[in-house]
Amino acid sequence: MITMQAEAVNHQQWRHQRFEELVKTSDYHLNRYWDFETGSCDIDRLEHDILLLSGDEQIQAHFFWTIWTGKMPFEQVENIHRLNENSKTIVRQWSEHPFFL
Repeated sequence: MITMQAEAVNHQQWRHQRFEELVKTSDYHLNRYWDFETGSCDIDRLEHDILLLSGDEQIQAHFFWTIWTGKMPFEQVENIHRLNENSKTIVRQWSEHPFFL
């Protein structure tokens, strides 16, 4: 019998695996902000760099920040139409079974 705590850990691991897959599917090297082995993020660097990035890469980085932090600002949704096709596919995959870390 799986305990509720073990089930929660399994679900957390599943969410982190899904997130890693999404980040690694990106056209950009955004995985540089995450250490998937330790399950950590250089959030200060990511937040700083989001201000310096432009176009599709900025939107994609902000999208991943949104998943990581669990904060979904409305302007993120408004910008989806500006993404390239691969980035739109990543957002669609996430939106079929949305999760936050």
